[in-house]
Amino acid sequence: MRGTGAIIREQSCRLAGGRAQPGDSMKTKYAKLVRKLKNQGADDFKALAAFIGRKKLGAEEFQRRAAAGRKAAR
Repeated sequence: MRGTGAIIREQSCRLAGGRAQPGDSMKTKYAKLVRKLKNQGADDFKALAAFIGRKKLGAEEFQRRAAAGRKAAR
């Protein structure tokens, strides 16, 4: 099993340059990242994906999108 630190560094480097394109669903991107981290053997893949998202978007923007997602799920 790979260490969480290695997975964080690898995913952060990949996501640092890539921004969401118009029409891309962040929910789809999040689900894809979660699935990828799970396949790579991360212990807590959902938490790791959230950490990477906060690092990429910033805490405020990530929280805004999370609130919008919870509202849309109702």
